[in-house]
Amino acid sequence: MQTHPFAPTSIDENSRILILGSFPSIVSREVGFYYANKQNRFWKLLCAIFDEELPLLDSANIAIYQDFLTKHGLVLWDIAKQCEITHSDDASLKIHAFNDIYTIIKNTNIRTICLNGATATKLFKAYQSQQTCTINNLKIHALPSTSPRNARYNLEKLRESYMLALES
Repeated sequence: MQTHPFAPTSIDENSRILILGSFPSIVSREVGFYYANKQNRFWKLLCAIFDEELPLLDSANIAIYQDFLTKHGLVLWDIAKQCEITHSDDASLKIHAFNDIYTIIKNTNIRTICLNGATATKLFKAYQSQQTCTINNLKIHALPSTSPRNARYNLEKLRESYMLALES
């Protein structure tokens, strides 16, 4: 049984978009931050969208990544709070508890949720089905995974998909 090792990234009055994954990879859990596996295209994608560069992610420069997210009104988190997972394989993920997504956005300016990949989308639908309340004016975008396993989408195709959602 794995428990999600870190909190959502900082939320402030400028936060407008929540990007949800499924569960942190082994590399992310070791580094202590989201999408730390350098094979994942998540950070390359955001740098391409915002036309900025970031240093290679490691535990020493997490603050640089946090500042980048805050500057662009983005918050990262994952749907699974507790699960069983083999290595970093989403296909093996068996969920035991969800993170409380609605509670963290209820009193914020976040009105867009971007779901990174099919597993995140499936898990979010399961999470929503358990909720007794809804949040008005919430836009939800099911987006292609930034994982290197998603070979159908090169960086340019990912950029096209994510730009539309991030502009909403």
